[in-house]
Amino acid sequence: MSKTIVEGKLEVLTHTGSCYVIDTKYKLFKVSLSELKIMRAGPYSPERILEIRGQLKNLD
Repeated sequence: MSKTIVEGKLEVLTHTGSCYVIDTKYKLFKVSLSELKIMRAGPYSPERILEIRGQLKNLD
């Protein structure tokens, strides 16, 4: 994986060749393996994952 700053945006290139551009202020975001699989399967942003976490906690 490589990370570079391009025009003020963080560009991340994964070992599989996927490229992600983060155009907002980036910060540390920890996910579980299952959450990572969900993020890879669809267009789920970190904010959406946090919403899903909250909904699941409310079910308990």
